[in-house]
Amino acid sequence: LPEVHRLSAVNALLAFSKIVKKNFKLDLIIGSMYIHEIEQLGATVEVARYEIHSGMCIALFRGGGVTLANHKVQNGEVPEEDATDSVYNTRVNIEGLSCRWNKIPSKHGCIMTILVLDNPKVPGNVYEYVTGQIDAILSRGITHANPVNTEFLTWKSTRQIIREERRFHASTCSISFIVRFFEIMVVVMLFKYKLFQKALFDVPHYIRESKSHADYRKFDDMLRMVIDCTQDQANAIEFMLQDMHQHGHKLFYGVLYSTHSLMACEFSNGTDGNHIHYIDCDNGGYALAAKALKEQMEQRVSDRFAIHKPILETKLDDDDTSLEIDRSTIEGEFSLTFGDDGCIDHCLVFGDYDDQRHHDPSLEASYHDEKHKCRADDDVSIVLEKLEAGQGDFELGAPKGVETEKPRKKKKKKSKSKKKKKKKRVETKATEEAAALVWEA
Repeated sequence: LPEVHRLSAVNALLAFSKIVKKNFKLDLIIGSMYIHEIEQLGATVEVARYEIHSGMCIALFRGGGVTLANHKVQNGEVPEEDATDSVYNTRVNIEGLSCRWNKIPSKHGCIMTILVLDNPKVPGNVYEYVTGQIDAILSRGITHANPVNTEFLTWKSTRQIIREERRFHASTCSISFIVRFFEIMVVVMLFKYKLFQKALFDVPHYIRESKSHADYRKFDDMLRMVIDCTQDQANAIEFMLQDMHQHGHKLFYGVLYSTHSLMACEFSNGTDGNHIHYIDCDNGGYALAAKALKEQMEQRVSDRFAIHKPILETKLDDDDTSLEIDRSTIEGEFSLTFGDDGCIDHCLVFGDYDDQRHHDPSLEASYHDEKHKCRADDDVSIVLEKLEAGQGDFELGAPKGVETEKPRKKKKKKSKSKKKKKKKRVETKATEEAAALVWEA
């Protein structure tokens, strides 16, 4: 959005938020971020056009920038936009936007909302694989799972349409509402009573083509779908997603089931490519599926703290100069602590594992008295990579160029026989002293 139009866009959103607050009792948070601010935080915004029908395109977003901005606005990390005097004079334009169809029943028994977010730490094209699996589970493919069943479309009552329309206007005396009122009277005759259906445009053709103009599948930093399928197919899809989440943590997902879908329309005219229909699931749809996905992500973070218990934690004393870890059966993370002399004096090994591998008897540690080789100013990432690859010993030492004390020598452990002799000498001496005291007495 060019900077010269930014204020106009913000004012329009703020004006709409006031209507929503008044008529729907909902608080909308309005915020904005510049692309360079998003890129400084390591994300970006890439936009593509997806043509759902000849001449009708929807925008697809990736790069994490939209999600990042949304997260920061919701959490108050970005200052909210303040209302200016011009907000009160801004007219909210919702021309062409309507929601006048009743809930659309499922043809196959289940309307399923799907949200899939890949784990960026896991390599591979998760979205391509997931869509391929869903396409295979649905016997006739995703295209035939379009939830816009035009044969079941029914028009709402005139009273209900007017009552819902009033909530989108600041006043019923406003010019915008009066214009919409007369518009409603016309479309009721066209769609509900089926009068003059070819006077303005071909209404039957428009209704048939609404299926191909629906955004029931889209992408904005995550895969979003609303599909019409059988309950068995829905269970198979959820099982597939659950398996990918639990084994390898390749993705996060949220699903919701219902028996009906909802359709809102944006209408320019009745010809092909000049109308689009926004699809959601009844009973919460994308909102509740997103809530489930967020809870899954938070649970994953919680599990990482709970699961990342030290499998091996050791404080290396003077006698221990290297650490060897058998990592053939486990993957994990490592935390190193450098002492004042530059030596690594603490190594903490974390494991990322499930309950079956929680107590793995094959995980062993042994210490070796060898030369100091790994130094504090060495590239620690390389050291960790070698350690993760299980390449030999992990050896410790002082930084290069730093004068240190003389090499620490390994203390010789006293043998048991010497300890016994020393103990015996002490006992003999004590006996002699006791005998002398008795003699004097």
